[in-house]
Amino acid sequence: MSRADQPAAYVRRMQTNLYISLRRPKARRLELLTDALPEPRPAPTRGPEEHMVLWPHVATLPPRQRAVIVLRYYEQLSEREIADALGCSTGNVKSTAHRALQALRAAVGPETNHAEEA
Repeated sequence: MSRADQPAAYVRRMQTNLYISLRRPKARRLELLTDALPEPRPAPTRGPEEHMVLWPHVATLPPRQRAVIVLRYYEQLSEREIADALGCSTGNVKSTAHRALQALRAAVGPETNHAEEA
């Protein structure tokens, strides 16, 4: 039996979520009523020199992790393309990228915010 077959359970969960949301302090709610739309902020431009800051850390990764990071973030390949290139599953690519990004975040440290770039 799927969840779609139980509309009462869906409505009960929806009501529970609404109740919990309304009980949160107002500071945690993201309600902003205004007549004007906010001005769009341009994305920060990052130059190639910022990639070079990470490169020494990428070079210290194990070969498989380094290959996944380079193919994904430097060559802009999809997970499927990386899996095909390395002869593994997409799940393996995802887990390898996750471990590599954890290692890079630990190596770079909290003072820089390059983790969002990847």
